[in-house]
Amino acid sequence: MNVEVIVVAEARADFEMAFGLTRRMSKEVRPNCSLASRGLESEPDFTQWKNVCEISARHKRIRRFSLERGAFRGGDAETAWQVAAVSSLQPIGESVRVILLVRDTDNDKPRAQSLGEEVSRLQQNGIAFLLAQPHPKREAWILNGFVPGNSREEQLLKGERNRLNFDPVLHSDRLTSKGNEGERNAKRVVKLVTDGDKDREADCWRAVPLEDLRKRGSQTGLKRFLDGVQTWLVQHVPS
Repeated sequence: MNVEVIVVAEARADFEMAFGLTRRMSKEVRPNCSLASRGLESEPDFTQWKNVCEISARHKRIRRFSLERGAFRGGDAETAWQVAAVSSLQPIGESVRVILLVRDTDNDKPRAQSLGEEVSRLQQNGIAFLLAQPHPKREAWILNGFVPGNSREEQLLKGERNRLNFDPVLHSDRLTSKGNEGERNAKRVVKLVTDGDKDREADCWRAVPLEDLRKRGSQTGLKRFLDGVQTWLVQHVPS
């Protein structure tokens, strides 16, 4: 069974992690299915979040309907609706289709809640959605999967525990998305413990068992995402 995943994410790193985790889960629960990602239009892998409004505006039917229905909540909720509307105009063929939205919470609870509510509403109307909301940022999920691989990494992590007065691996939800150089900034912590090595960073979600990521990611949105992917695959992709 072929599964077409339409991905909208803020940046390539967000896309690679969320789609990569989705693919890992599919290999566990539906090993015979094949996942392929694409963007809303001609993009080969994913569409950047910032480009959705422009893409939607090019479709007259969507623009007209949006005006007819009047006031809407706007923001991320509006973006989710636009993604669903554009994808609904495209033929599916024989594949199963699902939309994957990837959006950091950035410690903005009202924005994250609004997006979650709109995705739930769209799901209730029969549109297949997967929602990845790393809290507070993608780097929190990286830390959920960080396992020191040598004595140097052990010392770096120990130093961060002492500096922060908590374990950034087990409690990465307590980090922040503000101020790139702030001591509790998630990007800073990831860069330090991985020595800025992007391959080492990717190992944190590629190599660590999914069950371990679930346990560590209960407060960062990672467990919710993995559970959602598993549930969708079991319910909608034949074994």
